[in-house]
Amino acid sequence: MIANEDIVCISTSNWDFLWTRKQHLMARLARQGNRVLYVDPCYAGRSERLRPKEGYRAAYGSQVRQVSENLWVMTPPLSLPLGRFHWSRNLSDRWLAKRMRQFLSEHGFQRPLLWIYPPTALGLVHRIPHGLLIYEVVDEYAEYPTYDEAMRNYIRECETKMLKMADLVFVTSGELLKGREEINSNVFVSPNGVDLELFSKAQDPNIEVPDDIRGISRPVLGFVGGIAPWTDLDMVLEVALRKPSWSIVLIGPIAPGLDLKGLDGVKNVHFLGRRPAELLPSYLKGMDVCLNLFKRTPLTRAVNPLKVYEYLAAGKPVVSTPMPEVEKFGDVISIGWDVESFVSAVECALDLSNRPDRIKERMEAVACFSWGHIFGEVIMRVLEHQRGVSQKSSCGGTRGT
Repeated sequence: MIANEDIVCISTSNWDFLWTRKQHLMARLARQGNRVLYVDPCYAGRSERLRPKEGYRAAYGSQVRQVSENLWVMTPPLSLPLGRFHWSRNLSDRWLAKRMRQFLSEHGFQRPLLWIYPPTALGLVHRIPHGLLIYEVVDEYAEYPTYDEAMRNYIRECETKMLKMADLVFVTSGELLKGREEINSNVFVSPNGVDLELFSKAQDPNIEVPDDIRGISRPVLGFVGGIAPWTDLDMVLEVALRKPSWSIVLIGPIAPGLDLKGLDGVKNVHFLGRRPAELLPSYLKGMDVCLNLFKRTPLTRAVNPLKVYEYLAAGKPVVSTPMPEVEKFGDVISIGWDVESFVSAVECALDLSNRPDRIKERMEAVACFSWGHIFGEVIMRVLEHQRGVSQKSSCGGTRGT
């Protein structure tokens, strides 16, 4: 266990947005007695950042708030709109690094462990005195569909430099390992995990299904997660039109400006919006089949979808579009390669949805993927590296940042 460390996490996800491994890991480290500064992304969309209660300071000045014992969240101001230019990025990085150094000095952080998610944080890494540098790769960052080729090349260049600098690298899928292990010899695969205790509540007979999903006609096919450009809404539309007696429920925030492809007018498709994480098991209980819907792109091929672990921990049948990390669960998950096979897979899943033996198999398939187990292995790697560095130092060796 890591304890009594100072840690700075530069994230790609806002603390208050959908929780992924970043928030889970930093919250766990803080509970273990480490002091953590979690830095929200600099380039978050305006819709995520500008909420009425935050007003002027959210747009033009950083905020720092303590969200729990030992854990602070820094929300940078909105970045300059010309982020693709070097001078603009440099100016933003210099300002944010100054604000971070001020916080670290005020709170007595000493050469913190630096935990990086965006490869474009190079400017911050160089400006923040730190100890161990850990880089986590959770997406094929350069493949985001909104980026032009210049931005893709810039991200690839940044990542190569980050990989060379990092003491340890963790990737969340086998696809993300490819090529990176050739640049850094300390790259380890660390898949996503799940809060088993929370999501197993979907099988609790005392948990009530919320009214807004209980009133929807069965069978209910459910999707939980962010609805983004890589979500396969074409599949949703085709299934909804072919099977008007099925209800499709999507729970989660919709990306600003996303084309819903006419789905908002289809009677058996229901967008319920975002729901608190602690209520998700009750919504999953009201679903007959859970859907994992990703378009087939270079970005999604490398994704290790967190929602799949949550579905299985809830004991629910899962039908997914093809993805390498999902296909590893082939014994308990059905794959739909096209509309016809997807519909057929849902039909089979509906037949098996409530069989106790199948529910048990699904839950057992992710029993070893608890966040405690996943992060335990990550921390073990960190401690091993720290001990190795300490031994080298005692023999006269040195390690720079």
